[in-house]
Amino acid sequence: MSTITAYSHYIQECQQLIGAVYQAQVNAVCDILERAFESGGTIFACGNGGSAANASHFVEDLAKLMWREETGQRLRAHSLADP
Repeated sequence: MSTITAYSHYIQECQQLIGAVYQAQVNAVCDILERAFESGGTIFACGNGGSAANASHFVEDLAKLMWREETGQRLRAHSLADP
């Protein structure tokens, strides 16, 4: 398979996956995260095996990306798989 063909297949698969996302569920998760941030709550994530690594990565992304520049406030997030 050529590089161009492989790339085309990859793009098609990505487009199919994006089309399969349930936007209402994504919006619901975003609402939960926003409410936790606004109220000073904490998001907990957990997993086992590879999912534990995903949980750790997820909370790191939340802590890195959800913050207010003017106050320095960050979303508190913790992976239960981490010590």
